[in-house]
Amino acid sequence: MILTAEVTTVQVGFYSLIGLMTEKGEFYVGIPQIVDLDLIPPNRSRKQLESLSGMVFQSHVKLKTKIHPKAINAISLTDFEVLIAKLDRKGSLKAQEIRDQLVGLSLYKLFCDAFGRKCESEDMQEWLRLRQATKYDFRELTDELKRHGFTEGKEYAMFVYQFQSLVGINSGTRDEQINEKLAELIKVQSILIAYMRCGLKPFEAIKKLKSEYHSN
Repeated sequence: MILTAEVTTVQVGFYSLIGLMTEKGEFYVGIPQIVDLDLIPPNRSRKQLESLSGMVFQSHVKLKTKIHPKAINAISLTDFEVLIAKLDRKGSLKAQEIRDQLVGLSLYKLFCDAFGRKCESEDMQEWLRLRQATKYDFRELTDELKRHGFTEGKEYAMFVYQFQSLVGINSGTRDEQINEKLAELIKVQSILIAYMRCGLKPFEAIKKLKSEYHSN
């Protein structure tokens, strides 16, 4: 299925991003834009890009826009943020420059502002607090997964999909989630971390958590 997306310019320091927003209000960044930013080489397949970055693009979609005659490949704003971080750790100077421009800023907030979406200051502050908390807990969860031999392959992706599905996040993105969803995600991540630290294997922890959800 090909979705239609609005297009606008999102300013990140001295960088200008071409932001995409679907009819559902979800934010994406086009693969051609990522190439234009010199973050990845041109003319690469999805598998080649995943191999290059070391991540799985669960949000990979095709979007039709007014600036391209054909639908373009795109990834969610969250995956774009993760991609920059991974390329930074791999030594990409361009990724480092972009991350430097984002110090103290939220890409989600910048996209909201660029598309004219209303974000009340107090709600936004709470959203940012919860979003940062999910990132902190997710790093701890990732450490536990690595301890069990889970790397960022299919097994890792399936684990992440299953536990996020428990709170109704099925797209693999978090930047579009409301405060209540993020708060529930923090709770789920903390429980999974505790289960694995008590000796359960990753998918055993998922199974136990699912049974508790069904019993409540």
